[in-house]
Amino acid sequence: MGEDNELPHDHIDVKPYGKLHSERALFFRTHVGEATNDAGDEYEMSVNMGGMHPIILSKKTGKYFTVNWHDIIGMAVDAGIDEEGELEESDGS
Repeated sequence: MGEDNELPHDHIDVKPYGKLHSERALFFRTHVGEATNDAGDEYEMSVNMGGMHPIILSKKTGKYFTVNWHDIIGMAVDAGIDEEGELEESDGS
């Protein structure tokens, strides 16, 4: 088996963060929840069995998106988590 409890399969690295996996990917995962965006697209959220890697499944395409904690830290830094100053009010989205 491959790394992170998945069987070998094709994937595409998404720059700068994460990987896209085909609908043929097999992950041993734990269900976390489901979400629908404003356009009506539905997603299933899970983590790998070790709980270390978030996994998003598009119910529309069957494709998976995975990201690791190093990437999440990078996204947080890019979003400005380390910048000083007050946050602007959010609309909750």
